[in-house]
Amino acid sequence: MNMTHAVSSLVRRVDDTIEQAAGRFPMYAEPTTGVWTWSDDGGWFGGFWPGLLWLSAAATQDAQYARAAAGAAARLSPRTSAPTILRGFLSWYGAGLGFDLGYAGRDTADLATAAARSVSADFDPVAQLLPPGDEDASEYHWPRPGACIDGLPGTIPLLAFASRQMQDPVLRSMALAHARGHHAMCVREDGSVAQSATYDQDGNVTSQTTIDGSSKGSTWSRAQAWAMLGLTHSTAAWT
Repeated sequence: MNMTHAVSSLVRRVDDTIEQAAGRFPMYAEPTTGVWTWSDDGGWFGGFWPGLLWLSAAATQDAQYARAAAGAAARLSPRTSAPTILRGFLSWYGAGLGFDLGYAGRDTADLATAAARSVSADFDPVAQLLPPGDEDASEYHWPRPGACIDGLPGTIPLLAFASRQMQDPVLRSMALAHARGHHAMCVREDGSVAQSATYDQDGNVTSQTTIDGSSKGSTWSRAQAWAMLGLTHSTAAWT
């Protein structure tokens, strides 16, 4: 399958999903039937849907996808101040990406910068990273204070985006510190990744664990992927 055909196939799937969405966010699809389970508020993953729509607009130059993406991003606005580090996923893919690609308006960019400002208020100056929020601690049992690799991708480009938009170098520095902090806390000596870590009052690692893996000392494949994506995002934040 060549790249053009692959992109066309993905856009057709987006078209099918738009017809069914009716203002909801696709959560996951049953593998054999493709039938979606939906979310009304987007949960932690809601930014991926407008993100796909922004990418569809870029791939096709069709404004209908940008309009749908902007609508989905606006529906995520109540989540811009939610007590979760996963606002990076929600607001970078949901809003900031669209503006960076040239398909979103200033109102959508403002959603992303508002989320970045909200996220930045949680920065831990001792550990030099953004810890999980209260929602993450209660719903996913992530350590607070602590580090969780799930909060690395999305958050870094969101802060870097807001830094450019607001001409605030502090946010860019925070993005890079967040990456370095998670590398120090969660990446093991052999290069594998612990999903989360705790630290003491001086910012020294006290424990590492993998909450969603087969055991506490295992490497959860998604955590490894989040680390690779987030650290790649950090290289882009340098530019």
